[in-house]
Order: sequence, then structure tokens, then C-alpha cells
Amino acid sequence: MKPDELFLHADAALRDVIDRIDPADFAAPVPQEWSQIESPTLRGILGSHAYDEAWIPDVIAGRAAADGDPFAGTDLLGDDPIAAYDALNDAAGAAVRTGDFAETFRFTYGDYPASEGFAHMATLRHPAPPFPRGNRRAERARRARHGWMAAVGRVSFGDRATGGGR
Repeated sequence: MKPDELFLHADAALRDVIDRIDPADFAAPVPQEWSQIESPTLRGILGSHAYDEAWIPDVIAGRAAADGDPFAGTDLLGDDPIAAYDALNDAAGAAVRTGDFAETFRFTYGDYPASEGFAHMATLRHPAPPFPRGNRRAERARRARHGWMAAVGRVSFGDRATGGGR
């Protein structure tokens, strides 16, 4: 499987998980260790994924946040967070399927050849095992894992149990 195909499979799997989230849970708090923002919520975690998804067309074109961040401080989720995420996912997938990639993907944590960059992006969409705290890449992987856990009901939010500990 080519690296871009691996990414598309991983991105589709994350979308499938996100599409299972009950919108009633968006305001639910999530454990602080899931995020670098104060008092994180499930919507905040989804917002982080939406931000990553919005960047994919730019990343594969060779642009980086250092060139200017058009998404900083923007509510990418609006009134219908799942539909907004799905639209970003559609745009990202369409950009990848063009097959037109920069030779180097420029992430906030470093520059990588496109094939390796696709592997990084795919890994960040997989429900990975816990990582040690301390670097941005590990934090993004942690977010992906916890988002997946929340969506498939492996945690509970307040009084509403979603299958905690399955």
C-alpha cells in the first residue's frame, strides 16, 4: 500500500469514529491529560482534529504554519460539528487523491519526505497506545487515541455512561 493510501484509510477510520459521537456529549469534560487547553471538552478534542484536517491540503502542498496560519483562532466546527468535520475530511481526502504532493511535508515538529509525512499523519489518526508526555507529536497521538476512546464508548462523561471501561 502506498503511503497516501495508508493515510486515506486511517483518515476514513477516524471519520467513522467521529461520525459515531453523540452530539449531546460535545460539552462533556474530558480528562485534562487529553489536551493542552484548560478544561477540555469532547468538542474541543473534535476541534483539534478539525484543525489538523483543515491543514492537510496545505501540508501536502508543502506549506506550513510558519508561512501563516489561516485557521488559528477560527471555529472550524460551527453549529454542526460533525458535518463541519466531515466537510474538512472530504476536502482533505480530495486533495490527497489528486496525487499532487510536495516532496517535503513541513510540520510544526519538523520537515519530512512526503512518504514519511503521510505515515506521520496516518499514525495521528490511529487509536494508538499511550505515549509519554512531553513532545507535540506524542500529544497529538494522545488526542487521537482519546478521541477514539470517547467515540467508541470506552470512557464515560459525567452521569452519562458511554460504556466506561469496555
